[in-house]
Amino acid sequence: MVEAEGSPRRRVLVLVRGPNPSCDYYLLPRLARMDVSVEMIDTRSCRPDALALDGALVIICRYLPWRWLRALQAARLGGIAAFVDDDYAAMLRDGRLPLGYRALVALQGLLPLRLLKSGTFRLWVSTPTLARRLASWQPTVIEPTPGADDLAAPLPPPSDLLRYHAQLSHLDDHPLAAEIVRRVLAKRPQTRVEVIGPPAAKALWRFSDRAQFLGEMDWPAYRAHTTGAGGILIAPLRDTAVNRSRAPTKAIDAARLGAAGLFGAGPASAALAGTVPLLADDPATWEAALLALLDDPAACAANAAALRATVADWGRRAAPLAL
Repeated sequence: MVEAEGSPRRRVLVLVRGPNPSCDYYLLPRLARMDVSVEMIDTRSCRPDALALDGALVIICRYLPWRWLRALQAARLGGIAAFVDDDYAAMLRDGRLPLGYRALVALQGLLPLRLLKSGTFRLWVSTPTLARRLASWQPTVIEPTPGADDLAAPLPPPSDLLRYHAQLSHLDDHPLAAEIVRRVLAKRPQTRVEVIGPPAAKALWRFSDRAQFLGEMDWPAYRAHTTGAGGILIAPLRDTAVNRSRAPTKAIDAARLGAAGLFGAGPASAALAGTVPLLADDPATWEAALLALLDDPAACAANAAALRATVADWGRRAAPLAL
């Protein structure tokens, strides 16, 4: 239940399933510019009865456990909103994703949206594609924006280290990335690749001792690992329903790294058109583009600088959240 218009709305509770990039790239930079008191609540460890919910404006970031859903329905909230950056319906149809992951999407992602849907519920989404998918909620599209510390490290000199960072929801993109890198390593004996991804993808990267598979990292560790370290970040994407709803947040990772970047063509990277190359999901095309960057340090440095400038502009243009 939501209190009547005119109730206090300055106390904001952001409900998260642990620290995550969605919150850091969409919600926190905007809230930091607003005259509100923000409390970050990890729903995995904090019980709803430990907080005073009445009068608070609650923002759900992606997932919400059942006990929290019931508590929000019973409270007299000052407002309620949610942010979504994945196509839940497409993920549920994707049989290549683990069953447990799809269960999380169904029970803590899609179900709360349906049960909380009302005239006072606000939904923010990350892309126009998602806005069309979730049109009955009348969502508002908000664009990714960096935090101040994402752009703080100086740009490092170009290097021959490739980076491919793709977590569980990108499992089906790993074979494409591995084939691209296999081709490049065969022609450039000094080039190495760093891979961050789920254990299920590890076997795909055993083709070379120059492929370092680091496994998964939690978000705070990943942010620390990807600050000012440089290299070339690659983000090939297969043309799938899940990928067509993605946003260009990987560009913020590249900007924080001070890395050059190559990105898959499609809706997910449309905002980067004219900044860096956007490539079809064809290994030969990627091979040629990567070899060109590796062989031209000046072009690599220009790519990294252009990415940093584009991401910085996103930060300048980011509007406050409509609370």
